[in-house]
Amino acid sequence: MQGQKDELEKVKRELRFAKEKAEDLERTKASEMSAMLAKYNREMADLEEALHVSVPACMLVDEIGKDQGFR
Repeated sequence: MQGQKDELEKVKRELRFAKEKAEDLERTKASEMSAMLAKYNREMADLEEALHVSVPACMLVDEIGKDQGFR
């Protein structure tokens, strides 16, 4: 009987350890995903800003070219 009780306690400890490890991995992955999403959002904002800056410049170059007879 004592052997079964010891085995049960061992299995319970292993289960707790596995659960803690899974929770740690979950937190780590959630943190990684959050960092990746933040990086993606920063890059998108930078690209959108670059697009807004470059489009008017391109339009200005087109207008100058038309004025000089290039188009």
